[in-house]
Amino acid sequence: MEPKGKDRNYPGVRVCGGTTEGGGTLQMERNEAECLQSYNFSPLISCLMRFECTMQDGEYRDIEPKDKIIKIYSEFMTRVAQFEELMSTGCTLLIGFQQTLEFLRQPSINKTSKLVERIIKAHDSRRILSYVESGYVNCHNCVQNVSKLHKCHLGLEDHIDRAKIVVNELKGLLDDLSCDSDPVFTLSDGEKITKLEVADFAAMMAFVYSMVRQDYAMQVRIVSSLSYESLLSGELETYCKIWSLRPFVDDDIMHKAWELVS
Repeated sequence: MEPKGKDRNYPGVRVCGGTTEGGGTLQMERNEAECLQSYNFSPLISCLMRFECTMQDGEYRDIEPKDKIIKIYSEFMTRVAQFEELMSTGCTLLIGFQQTLEFLRQPSINKTSKLVERIIKAHDSRRILSYVESGYVNCHNCVQNVSKLHKCHLGLEDHIDRAKIVVNELKGLLDDLSCDSDPVFTLSDGEKITKLEVADFAAMMAFVYSMVRQDYAMQVRIVSSLSYESLLSGELETYCKIWSLRPFVDDDIMHKAWELVS
């Protein structure tokens, strides 16, 4: 993964991270605050506003047992890990789709080449004759690659469906923490957690959810635009790079999110 903090432009996506092909380091054109504009903070703002409604006279009240908050957060990060695994599998399928499509569009052997003509005459056989008559194309390989291409595309569509389920589950857990918790819940025994601590967990969940949601939306756009024309225009190679770079995911924030689990 290339270091973040530098600007690089891909078609339709702004990527943070990387250097120019010539090796020169790209200069940051905007400050860090502007770079964060790609994130959707509405879940975070909504979540914190709900917590603010539980304040009375500027004092924080104990609102939830700590074990319950940690359980929700742990389940949330478990779903994040599932999304990471799906992303990796989807990347493999996308690369397979690209490689197979490239093989199918490879030009046939130059029929006018004298070298090729001498090789064919030197190895004259029924198999070679059949190969020449088919236009220098191995029909068996073509059938296999068309089948592989179809499987990769179906796999990517299935990936999108499964990833959507995980993203919806993440949203549900975020809502559980911000909406379903009882603001006056108390226990006679057991450890409690303050409203400020809950806000910390909620803020981190909102940040992570926003990044995952945008990462998923990018994957949907890529899968929906796959075609033979995209390979001819060079877009498919760019799609593979963007998928693996994950421009909407900040590694530092993800690392801090996992630290809260331990």
